[in-house]
Amino acid sequence: IAGRDLAFSVRTLRPEPFANAKQSGRIGASFILSPKLGEAQQHEQFSRMLALLDHLTAAGHEVLLAALYCADKYADDRLHRRLREAAKHPERILLHDYQGDVRATVAQIASCSFYLSMRLHGVITAYLSGTPFMALNRHPKVSEFCAAVLAEQADSVQADLSLPVPELLAQLDQVMALASIQRCYEPQLDTCYAASSFALAAHVRALA
Repeated sequence: IAGRDLAFSVRTLRPEPFANAKQSGRIGASFILSPKLGEAQQHEQFSRMLALLDHLTAAGHEVLLAALYCADKYADDRLHRRLREAAKHPERILLHDYQGDVRATVAQIASCSFYLSMRLHGVITAYLSGTPFMALNRHPKVSEFCAAVLAEQADSVQADLSLPVPELLAQLDQVMALASIQRCYEPQLDTCYAASSFALAAHVRALA
């Protein structure tokens, strides 16, 4: 939340990547597998991620796996490759790895018609690009952001991989069915940060 003003200012100063055209049927996803978990817990979480992917691709969706952290601690990129290799329909799964090009990654997330994210950065980017999302993480920082921008809708878009697979898939279907009414970013609605973001943009233009 402390960095929310920075993210919103980036959106105000450089709106182009966030405005990338949505691709119908493309679902984005960013997964995490914590190395702190035991082997059994890692296996359970991996199987739930795989169930989500197989559910989406079986329905005919193209899934873009966007790796937002590609270093040794978490290595989202290697996780995503393992998931694609294990998936029932790997031909419907695309990979994008963040390699320092923020605009490229933002544009990839913005191209999705819906987005699943275990990472706060992914949730923020989806919101700012007008992409309906489901947060697969109830960490306080994720919950606080959802509450701040979605108000009464916040709890309905948050799930956890600890749910039994049938419940997890049912909640995904429910959130996707209501995606068209999910609140998305509108500068005039953001009373906390819009004014400061617009002031910063005006200042930069004046300097130019």
